[in-house]
Amino acid sequence: MRSRLPSMVCSATPPQPPTSSKNLNGTLSSAIGHLTELKELSLSDNHLLDRIPNSIVNLKKLEILDLRGNGFSGEVPPHLSSLARLRLLDVSSNKLSGNLNFLKYFPNLEKINLADNLFVGRIPVSIRSFRNLRHFNFSGNSFLKGSTPIAKSYNVPRRFIFAEDDGRT
Repeated sequence: MRSRLPSMVCSATPPQPPTSSKNLNGTLSSAIGHLTELKELSLSDNHLLDRIPNSIVNLKKLEILDLRGNGFSGEVPPHLSSLARLRLLDVSSNKLSGNLNFLKYFPNLEKINLADNLFVGRIPVSIRSFRNLRHFNFSGNSFLKGSTPIAKSYNVPRRFIFAEDDGRT
């Protein structure tokens, strides 16, 4: 059985944001970028595939972006950091790949969960400027070998919680 996003999503000001675990299948349409009043987009634990549409960066009022537990693939839209109001970003348990260049500047971000994807490369130095960040989970990816360079090299405040898979089970 295939499901579609509820018809309320067609309005520029939906009465409530779409919720998670609705057995949605298919792709997330680029039309999502027309929902400019949306503050929360929680579509976790569905069966959404393909790429996260670039038009998601049009949701300037978005505070919560929760796309965990789907089948999204490809790279995260490069201008995601234009969502300056974002407080929570959870794209864990997908098939997202590429580097973390989209992590440029998020002044209000409190929690980032990138776990269990296919990200590679280094964690960008820009993460130090996320003044409200409290939790950053990047376990289950192919970042660096060894320990977290951010915590060792950059005197990260104790308020940070890092989660990484060091290969020791």
